[in-house]
Amino acid sequence: MASEIHMTGPMCLIENTNGRLMANPEALKILSAITQPMVVVAIVGLYRTGKSYLMNKLAVEKGDNQNDSWIFALAVLLSSTFVYNSIENSAAVQKAIAHYEQQMGQKVQLPTETLQELLDLHRDSEREAIEVFIRSSFKDVDHLFQKELAAQLEKKRDDFCKQNQEASSDRCSALLQVIFSPLEEEVKAGIYSKPGGYRLFVQKLQDLKKKYYEEPRKGIQAEEILQTYLKSKESMTDAILQTDQTFTEKEKEIEVERVKAESAQASAKMLQEMQRKNEQMMEQKERSYQEHLKQLTEKMENDRVQLLKGQERTLALKLQEQEQLLKEGFQKESRIMKNEIQDLQTKMRRRKACTIS
Repeated sequence: MASEIHMTGPMCLIENTNGRLMANPEALKILSAITQPMVVVAIVGLYRTGKSYLMNKLAVEKGDNQNDSWIFALAVLLSSTFVYNSIENSAAVQKAIAHYEQQMGQKVQLPTETLQELLDLHRDSEREAIEVFIRSSFKDVDHLFQKELAAQLEKKRDDFCKQNQEASSDRCSALLQVIFSPLEEEVKAGIYSKPGGYRLFVQKLQDLKKKYYEEPRKGIQAEEILQTYLKSKESMTDAILQTDQTFTEKEKEIEVERVKAESAQASAKMLQEMQRKNEQMMEQKERSYQEHLKQLTEKMENDRVQLLKGQERTLALKLQEQEQLLKEGFQKESRIMKNEIQDLQTKMRRRKACTIS
């Protein structure tokens, strides 16, 4: 009776060591010790590396050395192809990202005046990046690498939006310091702490706000930074009002309510602007998805057309070969070739009927 082979657990046959495929000596030793017919019940490994195909090929008795050699070669070939495709597609993703970064670096000047300006630049650069990936990728099974590209492009877009927001905040804060600091110095000096001083202060404040609005390239944070600054100075404004003896108590109450209403109106306007920005971001996300889908569909249709052309060439050669077999009297081979031709014609009809839209 043959000796039993004992394994404490599953053992890897083909290992990827530092990018090189190598057979595990321990696994080979166990396989070499098997002398009786055997049935393979499972093969494990990375997704879509040909496990099912290899499983079918292994459905034979052990003992045919030539068959065993071909099976081992097939396993290595399938694994090597998977690794090669992964390397190529990873490189295609990086090439596309590098192109996107180059284009955005050349086109974008932060801060942009509006969010839409930045999103338009992103959209153009994204479209080109997808084109670079489509040209460079190879057999992206289940579009995993294109999904990775989409995720990285979305992150890059969000990074640019964050940088744009920070650049705008820095620019606006610097402007406020330059424009409004003289007014603050005048308040400290008591220039407005006199009868009629409040009206002078309000007029000066309006003039400075107008000057601020006229400054170019403040970016998307312009209103928010200004309103935040004005709110921080409400106590100072109220103190000047309360010390102005030209106002009656009733007039002071009316003015306080007017300032509050003006502040509430500005807050509502900022909320609307925030909602509009969120809508723009959602619209951009949908456009990005549609761009990926459009270019992927075009590539699939082009691949389908190229495959059909290849099959037509193969069909022509097979028809010639069948005709030659008939002339030379090889009836059996001719029938086999006829079946192959019919099978190929069936596949071609299916592909022609499958239009991608």
